[in-house]
Amino acid sequence: MAIITIKRRNRERKDGKAALYAVFCIQGDKIRLPLGIAVTQDEWDEKTGTVKGHSSLAKDYNLVIGDTLARINTVFVKARLADETLTKKRFHELYKRAKNGSQTFNEFAQAHLRSLYKVLSFNTAKQHKSILKKLGEYQPEIEFSDLTLTFIRSYEAHMRKIGNNDNTIAKNLKIIKTYILAAKRAGLLANNPFDDYRIKRARSIPSSLSLCKPAARSSRLFTGRPKRLPTCRCCLPCSTGYCGMRSPHCWHQNPHLPDHPTMPSLPRQ
Repeated sequence: MAIITIKRRNRERKDGKAALYAVFCIQGDKIRLPLGIAVTQDEWDEKTGTVKGHSSLAKDYNLVIGDTLARINTVFVKARLADETLTKKRFHELYKRAKNGSQTFNEFAQAHLRSLYKVLSFNTAKQHKSILKKLGEYQPEIEFSDLTLTFIRSYEAHMRKIGNNDNTIAKNLKIIKTYILAAKRAGLLANNPFDDYRIKRARSIPSSLSLCKPAARSSRLFTGRPKRLPTCRCCLPCSTGYCGMRSPHCWHQNPHLPDHPTMPSLPRQ
C-alpha cells in the first residue's frame, strides 16, 4: 500500500491561501491529486494533514480530505484483490470511476443484456453476448464519455483489421447501437454517436442465383416466344426465372423439349 500524504502547496495566492493535494507514488511515479480546496498557513495542520478549527467550513474541508483518501484506498484495495498491477495511467482511470460513482458502458451493457434474457431468444442472447465480449476485448472499460463518433469509427476499423466483412461489422454496430440508445434513455449518455454515423451494409447475393444462368439471359434458347418464357414445375419455387433443380422435364435445362400447353409460364425478367 502506498503512503498517502496531504500537502499544502508552497506557492500562495494573493489572499494567502494555497491549494491542497494528495501526494503518493506508484512504481516510482509521483501522483498529485488536487482536492479542490485551499487554506491559509494558519488554518493548516501539517502534522495531522487536516484543517484546524471547529467551524463548519473546517469540518467540510476535512470531509473532503477524508473522502479523497477513502477513494484512493478503494482503488488500491480493488487492484490488489484483482491481482492487478497499478500504473499511473491505470490509477487515474480507476480513480475517475470511483470519484464519479458510475459504471462503465461495458458493465451497463452486460446488466442490460441480463434484463433482456426473458424476451430474447437463446440464439439472439448468445449473439449479443458474443458481440459485447468482442467489444470488451477491444477496450475492457469504456467510459460513457468515450462513446463518440471517433470511437465508433476506430472500432469499425479494428473489426475490419481482424477480418470481419461489411455485413458482420454492420451487425455488430447495430447491436451496440441498441445498448447505446438504452444508455441514453437511462440518462447515462448525453449524445448518441450514431446520429452522425451511417451503418454500411454490403448488398447480399442469393446463393441460388449461382446455380444456373437467368432465364432472361437464356432467351436465345426459346425462339418464337418473345413476350413470355416457359417454365416448369421444378422452377415454380423460384419466381425469378432461375432454375435450381435438375429435372429432365425442365425447359430451362432442356430447350429441345416441345412446348407443353398445360405448363405455366412466367413473364420475361
